[in-house]
Amino acid sequence: NRITQADVAYLFNPDRDRVTPYFEDGDGSMYTEENMAKRQAMREHPTVIDAIKEFGEIYQRDSKGSVNEVEYKRVNLKLAQILRPTSDV
Repeated sequence: NRITQADVAYLFNPDRDRVTPYFEDGDGSMYTEENMAKRQAMREHPTVIDAIKEFGEIYQRDSKGSVNEVEYKRVNLKLAQILRPTSDV
């Protein structure tokens, strides 16, 4: 009674929906000393700092300088539409 059709077998595979835990997911090569140093340097680079500040200006803030949930969703929905224009978000 073995399923021989690959697509059907996939549906009934007990391991199909198992997900790698977040802490085990990723690319180990990104954690070499060299790559860690590169990321640290980017965190302190003036161009990166300016770009992050400029990105933050996209959001409309309230009188306390906070971004509310509605505004957060508005901006991130637009970003999703730009990054995946064929998406139905």
